[in-house]
Amino acid sequence: MRTKILCLALIGLFVLIGCKGKPVHDATSSDTIRVENSPLKERITGRELIQRLQKAYGLLDDLVSDPNCPAFLMGIYLDKGVPVIQVEGDTVLIRQELEEKLESDAFRLELTGGLVFSQKRLQMLQDEMSKRLSLPENAEINANIIGYGAGVHHLSVNLIVNTPERQKEFREKIIDSPALEFRGKTGNELCTLIGTSDTLGISLEPERPVYPCHTQTVKFILHNNTGYVGTSAASILYGEGYSLAYERDGQWFYVPINDNVIDIGYMLSPGEEGMFSASLYPDIHPNQPGRYRIFKDVRIGGNREKVLLMAEFRLED
Repeated sequence: MRTKILCLALIGLFVLIGCKGKPVHDATSSDTIRVENSPLKERITGRELIQRLQKAYGLLDDLVSDPNCPAFLMGIYLDKGVPVIQVEGDTVLIRQELEEKLESDAFRLELTGGLVFSQKRLQMLQDEMSKRLSLPENAEINANIIGYGAGVHHLSVNLIVNTPERQKEFREKIIDSPALEFRGKTGNELCTLIGTSDTLGISLEPERPVYPCHTQTVKFILHNNTGYVGTSAASILYGEGYSLAYERDGQWFYVPINDNVIDIGYMLSPGEEGMFSASLYPDIHPNQPGRYRIFKDVRIGGNREKVLLMAEFRLED
């Protein structure tokens, strides 16, 4: 029996940019900055200056809905620790107002508009996109989406299958904008992973060697036989994540999957076995007959030695 022990991480989260209560994008770290032409000649971190901005205007919510947000303010982010304030309007007057409010000039202004997208415009675009994806007629497109979120200058859309055809479909039926930035696998990425099906007393195998091509999920069995056949007894730690590959013309390629998972850690004691499932997404990308492989990381013993396990199965019509 496997034992659930902890929640590890949420992979692939998108950061939404806003005012107080929202994470602020930081290209690197919030380094302490010093602006030599500042009349205060003070040392202040970028995040401290952003807090001043929030306090000066009484910002409590995101830029789109906060009634206290001044009309010129379009976004805030950090670039190598330096606050960058996105604005629209007369930058001379805006800088004068901000320097007076913040008692510092330790920031940069970024004039937005045209193809320079502000966080405020991106948030509005994201809200509209979310509404359209929730419509029943767009269920198939929504099923191909792993996640989406507003960054500094783009709206990222992470797709399970990220082909030009799927991007075109999204732009035609959901929303089209030069701000869109698509991510994800196409199914043509070479897989160079090398794993083993049996090592150090642990092994991985599919529940069945052959499945129909329309199969939604395949089950696998992880065996912990450490302590037998000359190996030392040790517990195994593993999570929800995995990778899939398929063979084509003698080469192995990644199978596009939704790799955005809440990774739960499971402990498998010596002599136990655990079962887990892998989704094949036949409704999103019809899988062809042939050889397939799953790759899964496990950690063994107290020193958590990492091992990449592999198991092979076939799909047939």
